[in-house]
Amino acid sequence: MYLLYATEEEAIARAELEGKTKNLGYYRYGSGTKYLSYPAITKAPLIGSAKYALEVSDYTLTEDEQAATVDSVTFPSLGAELPDVSEPIE
Repeated sequence: MYLLYATEEEAIARAELEGKTKNLGYYRYGSGTKYLSYPAITKAPLIGSAKYALEVSDYTLTEDEQAATVDSVTFPSLGAELPDVSEPIE
């Protein structure tokens, strides 16, 4: 289950809020786990300009957030942005 965000900053802010709510180690001791999950860029904007997905299955969600969740997203293939280095560069 995912929440979608237009910017990485918005998604990180939500992940930080959940970490504080769950009193994760980073917030309790100043080190350790800070996030339950971290946002990932999606293959293309999914809804409007939303292009960052935050996995929220273990989050405590508001009613509005629950209504805004999606069950699946498409992520870029691993290495999709990497240049082809199979041929020597001249």
